[in-house]
Amino acid sequence: MILRHLKAYLFLALLIPILLVGILGRTSLHTKYIESYINNRISSSDWNFSLEKSSGFLFSTFYFENIQFTDLNKSVYSIKKTAININLLSLLFGERTLDLASFEGINGIIHNTKKNNEKIFNISEFLKVPVNIKSLFINGKFNRSINENKYDINFFIGGSFTKENGNNLSCDIFKVNIDNKPNLSFDLKELLIHE
Repeated sequence: MILRHLKAYLFLALLIPILLVGILGRTSLHTKYIESYINNRISSSDWNFSLEKSSGFLFSTFYFENIQFTDLNKSVYSIKKTAININLLSLLFGERTLDLASFEGINGIIHNTKKNNEKIFNISEFLKVPVNIKSLFINGKFNRSINENKYDINFFIGGSFTKENGNNLSCDIFKVNIDNKPNLSFDLKELLIHE
């Protein structure tokens, strides 16, 4: 009889933490916290971050939908879908690694300002990522006006990112083209961008 009660208590003692982790691990419960955390991290850079929806589980793959970054110059960058899978073993042993980071449907509208004209893209800042990424996929489009002409720049990147011996973006696929300008496009394979 005592053994039967002990089994029931042991079962409950294991079930309750598992249920709590299962319920609290849902990213949909943490959407506002994630939004607030990122805004606090980027507040000194004059950017604002908003997130419409999140789903999935913190300890496996989680998804974000309709992410938007806006700066004081009213440049807007949005991402329709994001999928991230954290490698939990790497967190336990010190080397932070994502098994997957996918950013689909990026859309950017870059407004002309003196600040934008001085430096449109800084590769060193882009490569300052605090984690390794085993599988990285990025696709989207940027809109930019240059000399009164409007250009839609489409891109697709597939590869990985490592911090070994500096920051390295290794691209298996790197495609860029400009709408309505077939002679302004390139498709590279096995490209390494190193800081």
